[in-house]
Amino acid sequence: MVLTIGLVMGIFISIERTQANPGCDTAAGYCDSDIASTTTGGKQLDYLTCDIPSTIYLNATSSVTATAHYTDGIIVVTTNANTTWTSSNYSKISVAPKGQIKGISTGSADIYATYTEGGVSKRCPSTTVTVNIIPPTHTLMSLTCEVPSTIYLNATSSVTATAHYTDGIIVVTTNANTTWTSTEPSVVGVPPQDPAVPKGQIKGNSTGSADIYATYTEGGVSKRCPSTTVTVTVPLVTSLSCSPSSIALAPRGQAQATATYSDGTNSTNVTTQASWSSGDTQCVWVNQTGEYGGRITASAQTSDPNFVQCSTKITAFYNSKSADCTAEVTRADFIAINSPGNNDCIQRSTSSTTISGNSSFGGKDAEAHIRIDGTNLDKTSIEDNGNWSSNAWITKNYSLGPHTIFVAATSDATDTITVNLKDSCVVPPVLTRVDCSPSSISLAPGGLQQATANAVYSNGSRVNVTTNASTTWGSVDPSCASVNNSGQKGLVTAASNIVSCSTNVRATYSGLSGICSVAVSSGSHLDCISGVCLSVAGLGSNTCSPENSVCGSHLECVGLTCQNVSGAGIDRCSAISDCSRLVCVDSSCQRVSGGGSNECSTSASCIHLTRVSVSLNHPSISVGGTSQATAEAIYSDNSRTDITNNSATTWSSSDESIGSMHHSPIIILGKKPGTATITAAFQGVNGSANLSVSCPSGQFSATTICERGKCISTEVYCTSTPACSKNSDCFKKGEKETNP
Repeated sequence: MVLTIGLVMGIFISIERTQANPGCDTAAGYCDSDIASTTTGGKQLDYLTCDIPSTIYLNATSSVTATAHYTDGIIVVTTNANTTWTSSNYSKISVAPKGQIKGISTGSADIYATYTEGGVSKRCPSTTVTVNIIPPTHTLMSLTCEVPSTIYLNATSSVTATAHYTDGIIVVTTNANTTWTSTEPSVVGVPPQDPAVPKGQIKGNSTGSADIYATYTEGGVSKRCPSTTVTVTVPLVTSLSCSPSSIALAPRGQAQATATYSDGTNSTNVTTQASWSSGDTQCVWVNQTGEYGGRITASAQTSDPNFVQCSTKITAFYNSKSADCTAEVTRADFIAINSPGNNDCIQRSTSSTTISGNSSFGGKDAEAHIRIDGTNLDKTSIEDNGNWSSNAWITKNYSLGPHTIFVAATSDATDTITVNLKDSCVVPPVLTRVDCSPSSISLAPGGLQQATANAVYSNGSRVNVTTNASTTWGSVDPSCASVNNSGQKGLVTAASNIVSCSTNVRATYSGLSGICSVAVSSGSHLDCISGVCLSVAGLGSNTCSPENSVCGSHLECVGLTCQNVSGAGIDRCSAISDCSRLVCVDSSCQRVSGGGSNECSTSASCIHLTRVSVSLNHPSISVGGTSQATAEAIYSDNSRTDITNNSATTWSSSDESIGSMHHSPIIILGKKPGTATITAAFQGVNGSANLSVSCPSGQFSATTICERGKCISTEVYCTSTPACSKNSDCFKKGEKETNP
């Protein structure tokens, strides 16, 4: 008997009940019955191998495993799924569905397994097993491993390690005292090197290859199986389909593109990622790509009273694959909303909003009824084959956010759009830069100058923010010139004890800065320069006379440089590095007073990564739907770089069972209801965005199902019928609960 459970996440699940083997061990609770069957597309069963001991002891049990090998290199341990174990003599050795055999009496029996999937059955070679009374020496002899040679990116695959003993017993050791090792954990992850990988599994973390092997220790003896080279590849699109194959428009329709991948993933909706084209735009046109990709609309000429019928091919293109649908347009009554557009903003107010469009009713007039969220807004008379408009009242009684506007004239003539109600549809200007003026300030020692800061916005407007509480002022070198950050903000004061110097003052507002340069200089006086009395700029006392006479001098820091100054004395510096150094000020490399090592050489060396921004084109999707992720690196100078497909960018999903990652481009497939965090890591900085996955319209999210007359808990999935809450929900009216 086969009981159909349903279509869940593209996998057809059935329960097959078979007659128990007459030799099953009822005392031990082992019997071949109720084996679950899972069938997936995209891969072909190739052959079956089994691990079966050659010897077993009387009344003892031993593990047996069957491993399915597929044409794409994937291997799966099938012991508990669609696997039938057979004993040639059940009075000697019994078999059980849970991967065990048991010695019933002394003697021998041949043991083998049969596995069926997708209509293909494979049987492993039989092994003769002998039942002994006295066990021989039981010592670990060798270790063998089943490891796939190929695995897909972000996918997992089963691995097993089997211990072989001197007495002929074999035991699957995957989850006991077994250590798995990957030579490249960043390419192929294994537990416990990669805590995110479940026991008995390996995972493809990035494209490339890694050697995988296991080590098992028992009784002071360690054995290691030969390593297997595992290659991680990206699933390829193997086919593309367009559905429905024939689309009747009245006046719009929607085509869907479905991709099948080489990893067996079926029914992946790529409608919004595909490119679309119409074979005859005089008949229909189709949205080429994006959120409304595949949306088909009858062309204007089909509203002509003389028009009867037309049809054309609609083609979807995705990853070098294409698929066709046929769009058909037959003369029929229709009405369309042209304004506002779908997803347009409408200002919520007490004034009316004009809703307009075009229509055709085959030579007759009609009356259009306009509704919002099912409530009548207005009705208007429409002449055949003409434009129409209505002044509808959308008041503050409606909540902010998305609402549905529906217009109907006849049973065939309807149209629906979604609008967003807001208190204001005006997009506020964005701050683009901050200007400091005057850009160059010249002062004598002790002089004053008021600087001004203006915020410049994307619409060209300027706002004086000199004294704004959010504006901060600062000087690169206060010993040359300072600037007030309180009181009379922006007032620049030159140092009175400086002969000549230069610096910058900065105004910062909302994360952006404007710079004014400041130069301080005075008159001249006589000073010793390199042993010669010369006239130098700046007010001050003469230290020598007359001009051009010979005088003593020494090296001393003057401003930011090391210079000869008049008068005998000890040299205070020998190079510019003794007087100043280069440091990063925000994202600019500037020289400041004080000796020391340079922190930078150019302004480019001061720019550093500050954060990573991740965005999803669809933050909320249905199961089976997809969302495309992009990432930007944002630097200290506010520059941005797209790092979505950068080789240094690592993408991950916090829950692959909810949102599964696919690369180039970065596509996330919704697999079951829930929320997953999509993270991009770049140069040690992480950015993330949340993806919400829900059931498609008309389906329920279930955590309980009916199985064998019981309401049991299960993994969250989507179903077209409500979940059960108690056992009685699992029986038809009049049936009584039985204990299967």
